[in-house]
Formats: sequence, C-alpha cells, structure tokens
Amino acid sequence: MVASYRKWLLQAHWNRIKDVLTVGFRDAAEHAGEGFYRGTSGQMQRATSETLHADRAGMRCIEESASFALSPAARRALPDGLEPPRTQRELHDLWTGLSREDRDALHRADPFIGNRDGIPQVDRDHYNRQTLAMLQDRAVSASDTEAVKRYGKIARALQPREGMPRRYLSLVDDKFRVAIAADNPDEATHVLTYLAPAGVNPITGGARLDKLRQAALAVDPHARTSVISWSGYEGAPSVSRAIESVHARNSAPVLRSYQEGLRVTHEGPPSHNTVLGYSYGSVTAGHAAAYEVPLAADNIIFAGSFGTGVERASDLRLAGIDPADIDRHVFSTIAEHDWIRLMPKTHGTPPTSPSFGGTVFSTDSARGPWTSLGWNPHDHHSYWDTSNQVMKNMGLIVTGHGNLVT
Repeated sequence: MVASYRKWLLQAHWNRIKDVLTVGFRDAAEHAGEGFYRGTSGQMQRATSETLHADRAGMRCIEESASFALSPAARRALPDGLEPPRTQRELHDLWTGLSREDRDALHRADPFIGNRDGIPQVDRDHYNRQTLAMLQDRAVSASDTEAVKRYGKIARALQPREGMPRRYLSLVDDKFRVAIAADNPDEATHVLTYLAPAGVNPITGGARLDKLRQAALAVDPHARTSVISWSGYEGAPSVSRAIESVHARNSAPVLRSYQEGLRVTHEGPPSHNTVLGYSYGSVTAGHAAAYEVPLAADNIIFAGSFGTGVERASDLRLAGIDPADIDRHVFSTIAEHDWIRLMPKTHGTPPTSPSFGGTVFSTDSARGPWTSLGWNPHDHHSYWDTSNQVMKNMGLIVTGHGNLVT
C-alpha cells in the first residue's frame, strides 16, 4: 500500500512538473515582454511583482466594466432622462430612486440585474430568486438534466433552516456562479465574504457558511454577523490547472467590485468586513488586494493556501488600513498534513511562510493513517470542522479581535 502510494505520489509530482513547464513556456511565449516568468535556480517561477505592475493598467480598464455596469438592454429600459451609472454609488442612488414598476421593467430587460453591485441585498435576492426559477424552467424545457440538478442545489441551499437567519441570493447566473449570504450584509455589524472554490456544491458552501457565522457569534453574540459564500468567479478547472494564475487575475476585478458594493449598500455605520480565501480562492483574494486601489475589507484571511500571487503581506492593500500596519490585518493558516502543501510554489511565497509576514494562526491537523509520508486528504477540508480550533480563530478575526488568535 505504501509503495503504491509513493509511486502514485511520484507520478503526481512528475505530472505537475510537466504542467508547470508547459504553462510556463506557453505564458512566456505569449507574454514575453511582460516578464511573467523568469528562470530561477534552473526552474520556471512566476515573477509576481513584475506581473502585478504590468497588470495594473489593464486592471483599471477591466474594472470600468465591472459588475455594477448595466447591460445594454437595461440601459435602454431606464426611464427617460436617467443616465447609466458609472460607479456602484451612482447605481445605488439611481436604483433607490426608482419605483417598483421601474425596477421590474429593468429585470424584464435584464434577468441578471440582481447581480449588479450597488443594488441593496434585499432587492438582489428578490430578483435573483425570480431569475433562478427562470433558469430552472429553461433547463427543464431543454431537458438539461445536469443544469436542473445544479440549479436545484442552489434552490435547496436557499431554503430556511430552523434557528438560522434568512438566506439572500446575492448572485446567480447561467454559468452556475452563485453567492449566498446568511443574514443581510447590508444590516450586519460584521460581514465575512468566504471565497468558496469555484464549482463547489452550494449546499456544502452553505454548511460552511453557517459554521463560520456560528464561530463569529460565539465570540460576539450581541453583534449581527452576515457570512457570504461567494463563488462568483471562474476558478481553476482542475488541480493541475491551479498552478496558473490567469483564473485569479481575471476574477480579481469581480471580487473587488463585489466588496465595494457591500460598502455602498450598507446601512448605518460601516461594517467590519473580512475576506476569506480558501484553497485557490486565496489566490483570487490575493490578486484582488494586490493593486493600487485597496480591496474594500478590513482583514484578509488565507486558509489552506499554496500562494496568494504576492511575495509579502506588505504587497497587499486594504481600504482604510495604513500600509505600514498591513501585517496586523493579514492572517493565514494551513494544516500540518494538508496535501495542498505538495502544490508547486507558482503563486509566490506561501502566506504561512515566515518571510511572508502577517499573522499565522493555528489549526488542528491529523496525520494520514495510511501513509508514512503523513499527508491527509481530509486535512484540506478540516478547516470547517466545528471542533477545530481554527474556527475559534476565524471567529475572532471576523469580529475584530484578530489580536487574540493563537
């Protein structure tokens, strides 16, 4: 058993090496002038800082068409005299001034209007539930059994649970990207955006959402906490493709826009917002916080991460946080026997490395019982076990007590 596992492990490493070289040489050929890769110690490594600098101009262009922009059909459906919004704030002001009839007309023109950042979460949920029903009916009519199944999972994840707050469908589309919030983030004191791996079962994501919220309430039971399971991006389609950063780079503007929208639609004093990047989601979170315009969050957490797209915590920027103080707002953890540690270091320094900076907090880990090497597949999912001390640490960070993590 051990010998066969070692053989499999060696083959897996060789396959990853081949993938690294293939992707490296391909990107080097496609982007030779941008310094995406450099030869270091005889191997291909991503030149992260050069990539970020080269991407910044492109990022600004991408963000001009981010998730608050109205579709052409919606722009045509605007009442006479109203100009299309250019920011989340302008969309919010326009939307709140419309009648229900006008909003319904915009939804008829654009069934995905509820995905626009800057629209209050109550209205996003109202229209996105209608859109989900439409997508389900369309899938049934097309006899698309796979789509029927996947939309059904989203619908079940929205069902009320005894003792749990209402769930809000913050995003849904025809590519099965989805965001579901437990309790209304527009009214919460603490808001956590959990970057679920793309394609994750929304029911599984919902279970983690509830556990994270309970962890925050255990620390601060008198404050209202909303947790969002966000899979609103195109993630890496396979483990071998997770060594590529293109998916994270393309998704970063979407996350940035979503977080800014949470600030715009929030009622009352600003909430305490945290972004949690798990597995490849940490790469997306890192890229979203690695540009000149800060990510709209007070803290960022990396869990089970094999890289964030930057070399140091000081390369990240969070809105309202002094760059000189960033280390106190960047947190990371990884289980000792998490197999994700085997991934090639193509996304920069792992955030739990001493040279990265930030605050590293502890998590429980269990050695794999069937291998002398100790890697445990379950360890990559153990962060969501309610008995794991990591949940208490995450609850402390989400509620603004990150200085108390252990």
